[in-house]
Amino acid sequence: MQERIAKEVEHGRFLAKHWAAEIWNWEGPASELHWARRVKMLSNHLRPEMGMLELGCGTGYLTRELARSGADIVAIDVSAVLLEIAQADFPAENVRYGVQNTSALTYANGVFDSVVGSSVLHHWRLTRHCVKFIGF
Repeated sequence: MQERIAKEVEHGRFLAKHWAAEIWNWEGPASELHWARRVKMLSNHLRPEMGMLELGCGTGYLTRELARSGADIVAIDVSAVLLEIAQADFPAENVRYGVQNTSALTYANGVFDSVVGSSVLHHWRLTRHCVKFIGF
């Protein structure tokens, strides 16, 4: 498990160095519509009184959009480097960032009204705890 986390942290350093939005072309002309649709799909249900957990928030690119809903967002990632970028780029009163591994979450069941992880499933080793927590 430690080796896998180390690889994810290294991946985070690469993304931090090369700017994730550029790597995945999220800001290119063809991608703007796709990104807007993704944001709407993942945040349309959010309300200010809700709590949301964002798994694998990375540099906070999606976190910024989720926070606009007014919901209380807890955004976690295994990479402290990426979280530093997210905190610097998007500090918000309704967002808390934290280093955490999705396969060893410390939150009790039912704490959040919604859980989202965008483009992160391929990074996870789906342990029973993680799968149970996210509701599969």
